[in-house]
Amino acid sequence: MRHPKSLDREGIPMSRFRRSLRATIMSLCLLPGLPSTRAQQGPQDIPPAPQPERERVKPEELSSKRPANGKGAEGETIVRLSSEVVTLNVTVTDKHHNFVTGLKPQHFEVYEDNVMQKIEFFSSIDEPVSIGIIFDVSQSMQDKLDRARAALKAFIETSHIGDDFFIVVFNQRPDLIGESVDGDTALRLLSAVDADGTTALYDAAYLGVEEVKHGRHKKRALLIISDGQDNRSHYTSEELLRQLKESDIQVYCIGIMESFGMYAESNDERGSMILKKLAKTTGGKAFFPRLNRELDDAVACIALELRRQYSIGYVPSNFRRDGKWRKIKLRIKPPHELPRLIVRTKEGYYAGQ
Repeated sequence: MRHPKSLDREGIPMSRFRRSLRATIMSLCLLPGLPSTRAQQGPQDIPPAPQPERERVKPEELSSKRPANGKGAEGETIVRLSSEVVTLNVTVTDKHHNFVTGLKPQHFEVYEDNVMQKIEFFSSIDEPVSIGIIFDVSQSMQDKLDRARAALKAFIETSHIGDDFFIVVFNQRPDLIGESVDGDTALRLLSAVDADGTTALYDAAYLGVEEVKHGRHKKRALLIISDGQDNRSHYTSEELLRQLKESDIQVYCIGIMESFGMYAESNDERGSMILKKLAKTTGGKAFFPRLNRELDDAVACIALELRRQYSIGYVPSNFRRDGKWRKIKLRIKPPHELPRLIVRTKEGYYAGQ
């Protein structure tokens, strides 16, 4: 007994329906721009969409494309894009310059262009840092080189064991002699350099910023050890300052002046003004020790500060990425049992940079 042919809903035999469907598919395969092999593949045979190659982002675009990771108040990992989240490294001290730890998110208020922002993540975890060491080996540092090396040794001995270092030495031109190295390697590399030639401080710091952006850690800083003088750079101090404003890197400076142990003279005053400006804009700090003991204290203070900072992130309520400068102000509301506290972070950022 022959079984009746299957019918579709309109009573058309299914065999005729399949032939019609096959003819329709084949006709579609002949349409311009639709390869026949692709039309005949099943869903399981469709190759995955090609992934775009990872391109090296231009320096001026990097800060808006790099993902920023952070730790929440309860220790969970919070991931945001830096195009959405502004991250602040925050230092809190008392009037005696002692670091204050143990504060909570409710003790901080963040303002962008005088508008209060909502804190999205908060952390006080001691995390490693990628640090660019900008080390002056020009002629003007010849008599100060041993003191500078001693300062760097004290800094590295106080730093986080997981820190990685980018070493840039400079006289008339900067030279990257160590890329993402550990502290012992950094000291060994610097033990072999001599002081000679003119000074290209701004070029060296500019190179240091570009290199440390590729460090292993999301937190980044520069340590400049110099007398602050410059007589050879292609970049100006204003161009360097702009570059720092477009990055998320804190700058710390150890000014080792000509008049070590005495009051600064005119050249030293200009150098110290430059170093102070670089540090203040980025939320860092500049030190100008006059005695060897003060030099040791300064570098130890910088190393400890990087380990005892708060990390605060917020999504700007002004979502326009217009490239304009946004001024940041941070206020602190300490617990009643604490005295007046001093808070420091970067002065602002360029939206969309």
